[in-house]
Amino acid sequence: MLYPLRRLLNRGGKFDVTGRLRWPVPRIAVREPPAEQTFDVHWGSSNGSLYSLAPIRKGLVPWADLWMGWEDLGYGWLLTKSGYRQVVVKNAVFDDGYEFQQVLGGVADRSDKAAWYSYYFSRNLILIARRTRQGLLMCLALGLRILMEGLVSATLRSERARRLRLIGKGLVDGLRGRSGLLQAPR
Repeated sequence: MLYPLRRLLNRGGKFDVTGRLRWPVPRIAVREPPAEQTFDVHWGSSNGSLYSLAPIRKGLVPWADLWMGWEDLGYGWLLTKSGYRQVVVKNAVFDDGYEFQQVLGGVADRSDKAAWYSYYFSRNLILIARRTRQGLLMCLALGLRILMEGLVSATLRSERARRLRLIGKGLVDGLRGRSGLLQAPR
């Protein structure tokens, strides 16, 4: 799999190198692109990616029933687990206008997704962990990531109560194994 190097326009043109870590931490962005021409990642954004047909021919495809949110993480973990290499190509820059917004007087930024997305955020992380059979440490890290999202939603986002309800509903549905389009955008 080949991924472009994402330049995050709404984060001051920084370069996204999040996939170098296996963990789904908030986006890691650097001012200067990495020195190497290519670098391995555990997962990458599906935006502008070139996917090999080899894993697809073996039945390894992105899970369409995740519908929205973390589907690229899930596919990346599935590919890694199946022995496929994933590489970011430095010279293939993709200018990404991902929804970031400055907070705390410009000291930090946060993603600015619609409230309904909160459901898929938590549900899909749970489903991906289950489907890729993540160990206890990763499951704890995912729980921490969901908790962090809950804290940001409770303090820095609009529609706080709705977002928190949706995160909770997503957790329950993820643990129950429910997938598909269950929370319609509005």
